[in-house]
Amino acid sequence: MTYEEAIKAIKIKEMKIECKADRYAEFLEGLALAEKALEKQIPKFVLCPKGFQGVRDTRYHCPSCKSLTRQREAICHKCGQAVKYPKEVYLKKENKIILDWSE
Repeated sequence: MTYEEAIKAIKIKEMKIECKADRYAEFLEGLALAEKALEKQIPKFVLCPKGFQGVRDTRYHCPSCKSLTRQREAICHKCGQAVKYPKEVYLKKENKIILDWSE
């Protein structure tokens, strides 16, 4: 099922109270696809699987497809997942930059 078919299938105005079983299955399939698409729109933190190596050397990976993300892009170029990055915080007392992974 394509995204366009899913949108068409989940439009409430097209659904009737007495729905046929095959049309209801199509409706549920459309909802599942729409849910998957909406999940990708919710930004998730990137992964740093090789551990923290410092702000400049840290490589980030997509949380969904695990591919390497391009520098500070908002959406994974491979799977379309919305991503967010940790904030860089400067600690004046220690004279270093750390990554803040909190929301």
